[in-house]
Amino acid sequence: MEENPDTLAAGFRRIKAEDGMSRARLLRAYAAYRPRDGHKMLLSEFMALDLHRHDKVPEGYVGTREAAEFARRINFQPHKRGLVADKLLFDAALRGLGFAVPPIQAIFGAKHLPPPVRSLGHKQAIGRFLREEARYPLFGKPLSGQNSTDILSLDGYDAQSDRLRLVTGQSVALSEALDMIAPKHYRWGYLFQTRIRQHPALEAAIGRTVGCVRIVTFLAGAEARVIGAVWKIPRAHMPADNLWRGGLLAEIDPDSGRIGRLRDGLGPAAGWLERHPDTGAPLTGITLPHWPRLTRRVTQAAGLLSGLPLVGWDVALGPEGPVFIEANTSPSLDLLQYPARRPVLVPELRQAMLAEAHRLRGLANADRAERKRRLKTRIRTRLTGALGFGRDRGE
Repeated sequence: MEENPDTLAAGFRRIKAEDGMSRARLLRAYAAYRPRDGHKMLLSEFMALDLHRHDKVPEGYVGTREAAEFARRINFQPHKRGLVADKLLFDAALRGLGFAVPPIQAIFGAKHLPPPVRSLGHKQAIGRFLREEARYPLFGKPLSGQNSTDILSLDGYDAQSDRLRLVTGQSVALSEALDMIAPKHYRWGYLFQTRIRQHPALEAAIGRTVGCVRIVTFLAGAEARVIGAVWKIPRAHMPADNLWRGGLLAEIDPDSGRIGRLRDGLGPAAGWLERHPDTGAPLTGITLPHWPRLTRRVTQAAGLLSGLPLVGWDVALGPEGPVFIEANTSPSLDLLQYPARRPVLVPELRQAMLAEAHRLRGLANADRAERKRRLKTRIRTRLTGALGFGRDRGE
């Protein structure tokens, strides 16, 4: 991962203005910290977390790279991760177990679902669906996508101009949308689902683009608990709540759902806000609706994923309660640190997660050994029968 010189320069200017620290002094502080960090935290991350303000940086801060590596170490079983990565399968599992998820209207590509979900096999079928069959508002996204690239958040279709109306107030030609979707997403699929309307209080505060809560759970044995949460808040020009688009990130008290510090992005030059910059609504100090129910449902869902101790859940807050959008087995633990200004992987939590991963590895190894023993027994039994060993001589 390469650093952006312009981003670093903006960070240097902020730190100089706020703390009076020269670039040379800041670089010395970073160089002194890096050996303890295993050379994994970028300079921009060090600056964004204001770690230069510590004489001795507390243990437990992680950068993006280390957070991803740690998640793979904890969620080490690929077949378990694959269950969550298959958005259609995981969506069906949650729906079948009574969790609220966005209704699926259609899917384009090689994947097919039984009715009433509409299967779209070619570009013209997408156009016909969007013109004649779709129930708006509608949200479209790649089934294999990350970071919400190639998404569509649609308010409706204008037949006179043959254009799609976007949630941002703009529009796009239907032909342009079709060129974006097909054939690029045929192999892995492109999903159209009913767009969630978020709770009226949140819609008034941040607009109609849904801002999901990222809530991270840790499952040890049969007990799941929330270890942190942040609110990803979109701006008016954004079709989704991704931070790379310029969104905001707010601290959430996991016990109460109360919003704490509000950060204007993640970069080293990011500042702090108390109100939404577009609506002007106060955000710091409000309490998110349905919070006790959200944490209860998330821990229930986490309990279903045995073998995956560390999961990040993206959950929207609708008028009737929490709606599950997706789960992530690489939950970006580093995000929890930015608004809270606290390390996420404190020694106690790190050790507990490593211990749980060690326990699961032991179970997996024992299971493999047992299956290997049974296979050898079956092979030996069949060979014995085929060669006639052990038969009565009189037969």
